[in-house]
Amino acid sequence: MDESGYPLANREELRLWHSRRGRFHLHCPFTSTAYIRSATCLPDPKVETSKIRTEKGSAFIDFPVNVTAIHKEFSNNVIELNKIIETINTVKNDSNVSITRISIHGYASPDGPLQLNERLARERTRTLKEYVSQLYPFDGKYIHTTYTPEDWEGFEALLSDTTFQDKEAIMKIVTSNMHPDRKEEIIRMRFPAFYRFVLKHWFVILRHSDYTVEYHVRPFTIEESQVVFDTNPKNLSLEEMFRLALTYTPGKCNLQQDFYDCRTIVSGQSYGQSECCLYSIDTKRHKNRSRLSRKSSAITGNDAGQRCLMFPARQL
Repeated sequence: MDESGYPLANREELRLWHSRRGRFHLHCPFTSTAYIRSATCLPDPKVETSKIRTEKGSAFIDFPVNVTAIHKEFSNNVIELNKIIETINTVKNDSNVSITRISIHGYASPDGPLQLNERLARERTRTLKEYVSQLYPFDGKYIHTTYTPEDWEGFEALLSDTTFQDKEAIMKIVTSNMHPDRKEEIIRMRFPAFYRFVLKHWFVILRHSDYTVEYHVRPFTIEESQVVFDTNPKNLSLEEMFRLALTYTPGKCNLQQDFYDCRTIVSGQSYGQSECCLYSIDTKRHKNRSRLSRKSSAITGNDAGQRCLMFPARQL
């Protein structure tokens, strides 16, 4: 919070907000003793003929006023540009995958005329595409760009996380159907202290470029699936996880490994459907809960947990 009394937002908070949109989370319980959760599942998963995955991020590249060319040494641009490069390199250097598409969506902030901001968003996004194209031998058709002239949605998200006297009045203006230039004018005239605050602290993080690297993953054998499960589980298809689960003995865990939570164990056939088991592990013996949580999230992000209807746990 600065001297104006308004809570300060930062780039990481906005980045987290963007990453949370539309994300599905499955809660995977941790218990003090080993439990088995029985589940009734849908029919055996079909082969995923084309495994398409994505890596996403946001870069907050700064530009001098009304400038569309990228100045690498300007502000924090070296770090922000490196985020894009590192994301692309992570995918590019994986021998199991091939990049199929890179998407860049540029945003300008709501300050200034809409017509000017539309040009800035369009040309700055195009400049970033050219920057990426110079670094990699990608065909131009693989890099797609879109843009939003003014990020009022991001402004609304930041406003929602604040608490102050005029919040509701400003929110009505932001979410109204009036012209964007009129919105900015009313906020600037009616709430000058607030406008000075957002001009200094918010608008700078509402100028950002969201990027997505889409890639194709090759099929894996059961032996390869075990390695991928331990290193990058989201690259497995549900069918590959299913086949991997068949190699495990129902009701038993290999305690020499460090991850067992939310692993699907197929225990047989019942009425044409598979009976699945999800194991949660003794946290007294495996204390690295944050690592378990990360791996569980990676799996559930690949829809592994959405196939089962969970029933109350029973102790083994």
